Amino acid sequence: MLQALLHGKLSRQQKNMEDVLTSNVFGLLRYLPPSQGLLPLLSQARTTDGEQPLRWLIDTDRQSPFITNEDIDYLFWERLHEPGCIFCESDLLLRVRVPSERNLLILIEAKYRSPKSSKADPSETRPKDQLAREWDNLVRRAKHEDATPFLIFTTASVGIPQREIQASVVDYLSKPGRSDTPQILWLSWRQISEVFGKNRDVAILSDLCELTERLGLKYFHGFSMTEFVPRESHWRFDAIPRRWFDLLTVPIIDWKFTK
Repeated sequence: MLQALLHGKLSRQQKNMEDVLTSNVFGLLRYLPPSQGLLPLLSQARTTDGEQPLRWLIDTDRQSPFITNEDIDYLFWERLHEPGCIFCESDLLLRVRVPSERNLLILIEAKYRSPKSSKADPSETRPKDQLAREWDNLVRRAKHEDATPFLIFTTASVGIPQREIQASVVDYLSKPGRSDTPQILWLSWRQISEVFGKNRDVAILSDLCELTERLGLKYFHGFSMTEFVPRESHWRFDAIPRRWFDLLTVPIIDWKFTK
């Protein structure tokens, strides 16, 4: 599937493009050491205030990788239906076991060009906005597993979708019994080339960068002058057209003063 995308065999208008991106990106990252693939990407997830609460995942002060592949469970399209919640299906649920610290339960909600699948319903006593109901299920599941929950809203946008996230928070907090403020972070697909662009000697990371760039999912950093170098060309004058000399010839005018 990845090679089909890289060679233009699949259309970016496909209805399941979000699923294709999720499976290609996170499906490939699971084959790399977390410190080289998954964790650097997750560390870029931000709150609406610009904070990065998962930045500690790439703590460079540690002498050796403290989270290995064996510490992470990748659950693609996991169905969640906790008691008292509206059913939801996450694009990816990550169960991260952190040595000597509390485990993490991270839900990835991926979007490409489409909006949230559901909005708030004032007549409903449970959160119905897509992110709100996902958080509703996630926070209850995390409580059972004694883990810290995070919901990462992954989109193609350049900046944080403040309104979409705030609408989800409002819907969640407006329902009875929901008082814990949702930990909804945002991550852009465009971060892939930012995070992994310097590691193109690793085939998986190189392919992921090429994939997102092919889909136009990269940040603008200005133009490169090499893009505007004209192709070499050869030309010469065979002869100056006769009509050019005619334009330079001053006509003789016969005139005189009269009384």
